[in-house]
Amino acid sequence: MQSLYVQALNAFKYQDFDTAIPLFKKLLADPSALNGKRRWRAREFLGAALWFNGAKRAADDQFSGLLIKNPQARLDPAYYPPHMIADFVRVRRKMIALGM
Repeated sequence: MQSLYVQALNAFKYQDFDTAIPLFKKLLADPSALNGKRRWRAREFLGAALWFNGAKRAADDQFSGLLIKNPQARLDPAYYPPHMIADFVRVRRKMIALGM
């Protein structure tokens, strides 16, 4: 699964989101495929790839999943656009308001 993670990561870095999305989904579907930190990063990248592809609701779902497993997660403003970070913060605030 290590090579699948590298493939997904490379597709994401080259903005080939149509390739990255199913690869990250496959990795996240297998609980033994990734350790904690890589699993968090895969969910972050999947959410970002979905966001870039215009699937904002699906991106919100991935960001929620990330925050459930890693409440301290943040998106790096040097890496992501301000609108995506604003959406991520909105998801975080909604989860806090719901008591999650």
